[in-house]
Amino acid sequence: MAGFRRWRRGNRGGQRPKEEPRADGKVNLQRISKETGGRFFETSKKQSVGEVYDSLVEELRTQYNMGYTPDKDSSASGYHHVQLTVKNKDKD
Repeated sequence: MAGFRRWRRGNRGGQRPKEEPRADGKVNLQRISKETGGRFFETSKKQSVGEVYDSLVEELRTQYNMGYTPDKDSSASGYHHVQLTVKNKDKD
């Protein structure tokens, strides 16, 4: 296998062979996240898995998804101008 060497007791008097350089998984995940529009989260003593999860939940709670389907009898094709107005749930 590339990147790995087997270690045997009889190998060089019981010494471990030098390890081949390996790709840094953290760097790769950060690069993939950046290239695909995602984000990279790392847990630590300062930020636990639960805290990362809570921040994701809060972020997703404030996102919206909007779709538009023109009337079936609409003869206009191409782009349609859409105006979106939101109503504050705290005010009537």
